[in-house]
Amino acid sequence: MSQSMFESVPHTAFEVDDKGRVPSYNFHALRFLGYQPQELPQGLSFVDLMVPGERREASRQLKRWLGGDCEKAWSHTLQKADGSTVEAVLEGVPCLRSGRLVALTVNVYAE
Repeated sequence: MSQSMFESVPHTAFEVDDKGRVPSYNFHALRFLGYQPQELPQGLSFVDLMVPGERREASRQLKRWLGGDCEKAWSHTLQKADGSTVEAVLEGVPCLRSGRLVALTVNVYAE
């Protein structure tokens, strides 16, 4: 997805690469989780945004999504920059290039 198109998505969204890392995110993602752009580390694993007790299940779900099974949205608790938490529904949307999954857009909606 082009960066300008990604930024125009009207809700919280993260791009997740085929290794589960977050190479990009939109403005809404930063605002939703309370981060400044320089605060999110390069190579951050998407599951590290979850509360520790949900990371194992989030990792299993992410593997299913990266395997192409994106039919189900999941509820998870995300940890904000200030340590507080927020319940959210995560929806995986595959990004294909020449029929091959190259990334995943994860849309986040507050419950």
